[in-house]
Amino acid sequence: MLALAPAAAQRVDTKKLAAVGALLAASAYLLLSGMQVASTRAYIMVAMMLGAVLLDRRALSLRAVALAAMVILLLRPESLLSPGFQMSFAATTALIVIFGGLRDRLTPSSPRWLRMAAGVVLSSLIAGLATAPFGAAHFNMISHYGLLANVLAVPVMGALVVLSCSSGALPRASGGIVDWPCADGSGDQLDPVCCQLGCRS
Repeated sequence: MLALAPAAAQRVDTKKLAAVGALLAASAYLLLSGMQVASTRAYIMVAMMLGAVLLDRRALSLRAVALAAMVILLLRPESLLSPGFQMSFAATTALIVIFGGLRDRLTPSSPRWLRMAAGVVLSSLIAGLATAPFGAAHFNMISHYGLLANVLAVPVMGALVVLSCSSGALPRASGGIVDWPCADGSGDQLDPVCCQLGCRS
């Protein structure tokens, strides 16, 4: 939002300000989630990347991944043998290595939509190949339709998240512009968060 205002963007480092806001939001989510193993691992990795942004370092680097792994293993050494730890770090490492190598070789001459589509397909393919051995070892199976599912799900879910957040932010006076029916079948209109928490508007 600050980047849309030239006067504010010239006085404030909007990138670092956004990183601070994202770190606060991630911290709040971590507390709400109960600090489970998966959410803690994701939070540490995100915090490392946002910290790199604040320190004017590369946000995505193998050093950040290694540091995140060290912190997680210091806090939860038993997670080393868990499939979640192995698959998440395998996918992250593979994505950083492959895209880091391709970054200097790709030219922005192709249309933007084509680059975005290629990025979705390539990232799903890389992550799938990197996690396949661990999935086979832990679960005795390999995902046959993972690439197709990710290619279809990523743009659809991205659009749904944007639309849901936008409609949820609209003002609701006397019934509201957007009414969210609660899943419990009651006559009262509740927003999605209240439906989960059991509160009433």
